[in-house]
Amino acid sequence: MDASDSSARLLKIHEHFATLKSTALAKAREVLGEAFNPEDRRARDNLEASVRPAIEQLSKHIGELPSIARLSALSVSIDEASAVLSLLSQISAEAATLAELAVNPALAQRSQLYARVSAWMHEHHYADRGKCPVCIGSLDGACDPVTGDAVSAHLVEGERDREIVAKTVAEWSSHWCGRLLQDLPPSIAKESRGDLPASPAELLRGGLVDELFGTESFRGALSALRADASALVTERIQTLPLFEEPDQQQLPPALGTGTMALQKMVNRTMRALAFAEWRRENADGLNSFLYAVRRGQDGDVDADRAIGRRLSSLLSIIEGVAPLNTAIEHIRRLESARLGYTAKQARIVSCSRAATALRLLVPLGELAQAQVETLRTKLHNRSEYWRRAMYRNATSFAPDLVGTGMDARGMLELQVGRDGVTAPAQHVFNASALRGALLGFFLAFREHVLATRGGLSLLVLDDPQELLDNDNRERFARGLARVAETGAQLFVTTHDRKFARSLVAENRADDRIEHLSVHPVNAVRPTLTVAPAIEEVDRKRQEFHANPDSALDAQNYASDLRVFLETRLGDLFDDIVHPAYAAPTKALTLIPLMDKLRGLVSSGTGELFINPVVKRFAEDAALREGAEPRRVLNQSHHNKAAISYMDVKAVEADFARLRTEIEKVHEQFRLHRWREPLLSAESGATVARLPSIAKPAFSVPIYPDIAAFVGQLHEGESQDVAVDRLDGEWFEGKALFYVRGDTLGFAIPGGAVAIVDAEPYAGRDQNMVIARHKSQVLARRLVTSRGAIGVSLAAQMPDPRILRPTLTFDESKLRLHRIVGAIFTDMPPPVGAGEATPINSVPELDHVAVAYRVREGSAIPLALPGQIILGGAELTIVDLDRWENRVVAVTLGDGTSILKRVGARLPGGLGYLRQFETIGGLGSSIVIATEATDGVDVALTMVSARKVIGVLYD
Repeated sequence: MDASDSSARLLKIHEHFATLKSTALAKAREVLGEAFNPEDRRARDNLEASVRPAIEQLSKHIGELPSIARLSALSVSIDEASAVLSLLSQISAEAATLAELAVNPALAQRSQLYARVSAWMHEHHYADRGKCPVCIGSLDGACDPVTGDAVSAHLVEGERDREIVAKTVAEWSSHWCGRLLQDLPPSIAKESRGDLPASPAELLRGGLVDELFGTESFRGALSALRADASALVTERIQTLPLFEEPDQQQLPPALGTGTMALQKMVNRTMRALAFAEWRRENADGLNSFLYAVRRGQDGDVDADRAIGRRLSSLLSIIEGVAPLNTAIEHIRRLESARLGYTAKQARIVSCSRAATALRLLVPLGELAQAQVETLRTKLHNRSEYWRRAMYRNATSFAPDLVGTGMDARGMLELQVGRDGVTAPAQHVFNASALRGALLGFFLAFREHVLATRGGLSLLVLDDPQELLDNDNRERFARGLARVAETGAQLFVTTHDRKFARSLVAENRADDRIEHLSVHPVNAVRPTLTVAPAIEEVDRKRQEFHANPDSALDAQNYASDLRVFLETRLGDLFDDIVHPAYAAPTKALTLIPLMDKLRGLVSSGTGELFINPVVKRFAEDAALREGAEPRRVLNQSHHNKAAISYMDVKAVEADFARLRTEIEKVHEQFRLHRWREPLLSAESGATVARLPSIAKPAFSVPIYPDIAAFVGQLHEGESQDVAVDRLDGEWFEGKALFYVRGDTLGFAIPGGAVAIVDAEPYAGRDQNMVIARHKSQVLARRLVTSRGAIGVSLAAQMPDPRILRPTLTFDESKLRLHRIVGAIFTDMPPPVGAGEATPINSVPELDHVAVAYRVREGSAIPLALPGQIILGGAELTIVDLDRWENRVVAVTLGDGTSILKRVGARLPGGLGYLRQFETIGGLGSSIVIATEATDGVDVALTMVSARKVIGVLYD
C-alpha cells in the first residue's frame, strides 16, 4: 500500500485478467454471431447477467407469455363444446322466428298481442283456458280476424314464444349477448369479447418470438438469437396441421342492423371453439413442436438450433470465466482499500497541521473574549442612551434593557428584565421594543468604531420606522436628529409620508436636511430620478415670499417647481398605465412631456387619460405655447440665472395653481396604479366604495380580564377593570358580508358574517379579504409575493380532504376589501350565490353586552392577542345545549377562565359533565362539570359562561 507504484501495479493486474476474460468469452461469438463483441465490457456484463434468467424464463415461465397463455386457456371438454353448439342453435331458432315476424308485420303485431296476453295469464295464474281472459267469453270456434287461425292456438303459441315475441330485435340481441357471456365456458366467453388471430400458429409465433425476445433477459446481448429462433419456429410450424376456418352462422338479414353486435359475438364464439378443438385434436403435435423449439429433439439435424441448447452453451462459457470474475473483483476491492488508506494518511497529516495551528490560536481566543467583555461594559450605557432616545415603552411595567452581551464569535445577546428577573430580549420584548434595543446597540457600536478606527459618517436606513407605533415614530425622528447632530450623514428612505414630514421638521431648524421624492424608471425615464418633495416646493415658495426682490430665491422656486412638475408628469407614463412604444435613452423634459400628455388625452387612450382632472391639467393655459409661465419654467432649465424676481412674481398665481393641479393629477395616477376607481372632477368620491352599515347603538366596556368579561364580579374579585369602551362609532365606514362556505377556515366559519372596510385597498400579503371580481364575490386569504404577476386568493379549508383551488387575478380587475372582524350569527342565509353575499345588518349587533381584549392564546385562530371579542348574553346550563359547537367564554370554580367551543354532554350517568373543545386545534380539550352533583368530586366546575358573538381585529 505504501509503495508509490501500487496503483499502477493494480491497474496492470486488472488489465491482465480482463484480457483473459475477453479471450474466454470470444467463444460466445460462435453462438451469438459476429454482432457480439467480447472486447465490449458492457456487452460482456450483459451476457453474464442475462443467461441464467433467460434459461429460467424459457424453462419455467414460457406459459406466462400472453400468446402462449391465451392458446393454453382455449381448452373445452366435449360436453362444454356441445353446450356451446346448443346455445348457438337456440339463437338460430329464435332468430328464424323473429325473422318470420319481421317479414309479416301484421302477423308480428298479432303474435306480440297474444304473447302479452299469455304473459298476463301466466303471471296471474289464469286457469280457465277455455275462456277469453279479456271478455270472459268462450274460445270454442273463436278465430283471429287477421290470421283466420283459432284464438286458442294463438294463445298456445304465444305462451311458448312469449319471451321472444315480446322483445324488439335490439332487446333480443342485447339479451343474447349478455347470456352468452354468462353461459359460455370462461375461456370461450373471454375470446368472444375480442378477435383471435388468423390461426393458432400466429399465437405460437407471437409468443416464442415477439414476446419471449421482448422480456428483460432476452433484450440485450441475447437478442442476437432472435433471427435464427424466428426461422426455427417458422420451419417447425409447417409440420403442424393446418387450421380450418369454421362455417359462419349468419343471422337472418330480415332482422336488420340491430343484431350486428350479436352476429360479431357468434362469429367470435365459433372461431374460439374451433381454436379449442384444433388444440385438443393436435395436442401431441403441439408438445413436439414446443420441445423442438425449446430443447431440441436428439438426432434432429436442427437440434442444436433450439433456444435452450444455445443458452446452455452460453452458460458453460460464462461459468468458465467465473474464476476470472472473482480475481477482477478482488483487484477492485484492493484498489478501493488503497484509496481509503491514502485518504486516511492525508487526513492524519492535515489533522497534525491543524493541531499545531490550534496551539497558537487558543490563547488568542481568550484574549478576544477579554476584549469583548471590556467592550460590552463600555457599550451598555451608550446603548441604553440611544435606545431611550429612539424608543419608549408603552407601560411602566414593561422590561428595560439591563445587559448587553457578546461572545467571541460576535453573537449579540440583549438581556431585559425588571425587579431582578432577566431574560433574553427576543423572548420577552415585542418586535418594536426589540428593534429599539438593536438600534441603540448599533448606534453605540458605531460611535465606538468611529472613535477607535474612524470610518464613513454615512448611515443608510430603509423604512426604519417599520414596527413602531405613531408616538415612537415621532420619537424616532427626534432621535435621528440627535444622530445627525453628532456629525452623521443620514440617507433615509421611507414610504411613510407622515414619518418623512416628522423627520424633516426635526432637522429643518438647523437647515441640514434635503427632502426628495423618488421616481422609478419607466417608459419616458431611463434612470431612477429624485426630485423635490411637495413640502420642499412649498418651502421654496415661502422663502420666495419672505425675501422680496431676491432673484436667487425666485430662481430656486421656479427651478424646483419645474423639476417637481416634470417628475410627476413622467410618472404618468408608467408602462402599466401607458405601455412604451420605444425605450428612450434620455429623460423627457417638461415641454415634451406636456405634448405627449396632450396627445394621449386627445386620443382618449386609457382610463387615466380620459379623467377630467387629467384633461383639465393638459388644457391649462399656463402651459400652452407662448404663455409666460411656460417661458419662465423653460428658462429655469436652460438659463436659470437670467430669471428675475419680477418674472416669477408675475406668474406667482399660475405657479401656485400648477403645483396644486399636478398633485391632483398624481393622485389620480396613484389610484390607477393601486387599481382603485379614479375620482371624478366634480364630486371627488370613489365610485367603488361599498355602502356603510348603520352604526349600532351599543356602548360597552372593554375588559382586560376574561373573568370580568364572562360574568358579573363582586368588588375585589378581579384586579383588572375596564379602562376603554367600545361603541357603534367603531363601525363607521364598515360593510357586512355573509360568508357561505368554509374558505376562511376556523377564523371565520361558514354561516358567519365578515366585517369589512367599505373602502377598497391595494391588498397586503396574508390579509383575509372579500374580493369582488365582476359579479363574483370571494371570501379568501390574499397571497402576494415580490415580482409576482397579479394577486392570488387562497382558500383555507378546515377539512384537508376538501380542497378549493387558489385563484389568481389581474389586480386591475379586482376590488379588495380587508376583513376587520366577524360576527357569529344565527340568521338564515340571504338570497345570493358565491362565497359571500353583502347584507345590510346582522341581529347580533343589537345584543352586544360586553367586550374583552384578548391577552392569551386560547382563542387562536378565532382571535389573536390584542384583538377584541364581543360578548352576548350569559348562558345557563340549558342554554349550553342550544349553543353546542359554538364559542363561549367560561369561568371555572378555581378562578381561571377559558375560551372554548361547546362540545357534547358525556353519555349515560355522566350527563352533568360536558366536553369543551379547542378552537381550531390549538391547546387541549377539557371536560367540565356544568352543574353541582352531590357526592361526586370533580376537578373543574363551571361557574358562569357567556356567548362569544363576534371578534374585531382592529
